[in-house]
Amino acid sequence: MSVDDTILILLDIFIERQRLAEKALQELRPDIILKAKLSVENVELWEVIQVTKLYKYHLQRGEWEHEGRWQYFVHGTGIKLTNTVSGEPIEWDAPDPDVFDVYWFANWVEWKVLQSGEFRDLRNFAQKHFRTLSDVIMDRLKIMKNANVIAEIKWGKYLINKADG
Repeated sequence: MSVDDTILILLDIFIERQRLAEKALQELRPDIILKAKLSVENVELWEVIQVTKLYKYHLQRGEWEHEGRWQYFVHGTGIKLTNTVSGEPIEWDAPDPDVFDVYWFANWVEWKVLQSGEFRDLRNFAQKHFRTLSDVIMDRLKIMKNANVIAEIKWGKYLINKADG
């Protein structure tokens, strides 16, 4: 399996994990998701105002339980979850759970590769080329962007281009 194939597999897993962060933000601060959707979807402003009134004083950090216990930190239009047992970091910005941040992805991959015996080919590739795992991921993502495998939505935020049919 190529390094790019491994990164695409990891991207699929990471994007699926982001859905957990989306669920946490939906439960903890749905107003943030609604505000983020204002610019891209037809969301009623009155709804955003009403939900914001209900949630604006909720804690920015705390613990959340779903599929384990997580520390959370709400920021801007997103949330960072850290699993209290495994240390898994999942960070996501609303509103689209299919959009990923390259830096948050690289942080998660470093955690994933160190935590599991999986994806040794990626770690070996980095060591063979005297590079950090993050550097290899960033370089390969640039190549994928130039090959239209992924598309940049805005600075640092990407979407996988799905093949038609």
